Amino acid sequence: MAEWGRDTPWRQGHALTSKSSAALGLVPAEDADSKLAIVISHDCDLAQLPGSESRVEIIVAQRVDAGDGNFTHAKNARRLHLPYKIAGQTT
Repeated sequence: MAEWGRDTPWRQGHALTSKSSAALGLVPAEDADSKLAIVISHDCDLAQLPGSESRVEIIVAQRVDAGDGNFTHAKNARRLHLPYKIAGQTT
């Protein structure tokens, strides 16, 4: 059985790499560069042993070249455009 502890590198808002997203079956390999898988589980849930919290909630987002102001700051109930930063690069 795998060991799990509170020192997990995953936190709420953590963006998975394209390779990890594809390996976990969250995103088809051919779409791995156009989609982004983001951990949305609360940090306290991620730190629990698998017996009490056996799932991690993830949302898959579509990457866009530029944000649309109509979809920022919760102006739309179904779409949300957010900037994100990975490894020192803002996109």
